[in-house]
Amino acid sequence: MFVGAANGAQVAARLLATQDEKAQSTVLNGPSFNGIELGDRISDIRRDHPDFPTSSTRDGDLTVYHWHDCDWAFAGTGVLVEIRPGSGTTTIDGIGRGSSVADATRFYGKPVPDSDNADGTRTVVFDAGTADGTGYRTRVQGAGSSGRILDVVVCGCAARPAPQTPLPDSPPPSGTCPTTVTGKTE
Repeated sequence: MFVGAANGAQVAARLLATQDEKAQSTVLNGPSFNGIELGDRISDIRRDHPDFPTSSTRDGDLTVYHWHDCDWAFAGTGVLVEIRPGSGTTTIDGIGRGSSVADATRFYGKPVPDSDNADGTRTVVFDAGTADGTGYRTRVQGAGSSGRILDVVVCGCAARPAPQTPLPDSPPPSGTCPTTVTGKTE
């Protein structure tokens, strides 16, 4: 068995989570929940889950389906872009409604962005540690690290690593670069 973790707190929580098979399918695990992942197409989800609903609502430019106490938000292209579980759901590390920002920081590190909302709550985003931009967007009541999490949404909202550009061969193949420079500078 392989358990990915970025720190000791994650190792302990994730090893404990592997002991409960039922819990494994009902916790947020990086970009997935109930075996469905961000980036999945609605047609594939319906093929694998025939009871996935056909009726939906709109939320801005997203189409949202409610299924298994969770809202599943899709872009116009039919690709899953947000997972919005019910209030009893936690991340694989146990972070959910009632957890503090300090609890989440212990598992995921310093929040990526943190912004104030008009209703007095804050939006705090944590990197889920998947290296693909998956984040846990939380709505928090209260200031600083003692603020309490009200809900958790899985989204592609964390910073993505910069693309890697291959370096040129060193030294360059013969004949492609001059070995001496001639000329004058003023």
